[in-house]
Amino acid sequence: MTTEEANIANAWRIAADDLGITVVIPYSIRTDDGAVYPFIAWIKDFGGDQGTLICLPDQWDDLGFGDAAEAAGYYCSGLYPQSYSAYDREHFIDTLRDWGWFGDQKVEPAWYAIAPSPRGMH
Repeated sequence: MTTEEANIANAWRIAADDLGITVVIPYSIRTDDGAVYPFIAWIKDFGGDQGTLICLPDQWDDLGFGDAAEAAGYYCSGLYPQSYSAYDREHFIDTLRDWGWFGDQKVEPAWYAIAPSPRGMH
């Protein structure tokens, strides 16, 4: 794992503890042709029925991580180190809300249902 990947992984570890979500770090998938794709993490219950796999944007764009994840039934997001190397609660909540909750409604995190205040309003 590169330094950029490790920093993103650490930020998601903090997010998992703070937000009460399941994050598995690292997480790899193997495609039908035997290729292995080492993702930074798997975030359960967000983005799709099988959750979200995260990687760096160049892995998503140039190395086929996005296609491999989607073929295996996952949502995939390429996260920029500049935005995800340090945990910022509101930024991570916004990201998770953007991906959407796909888990059991009975265990949906309380913070997920709370509507954010309109931006720019005081």
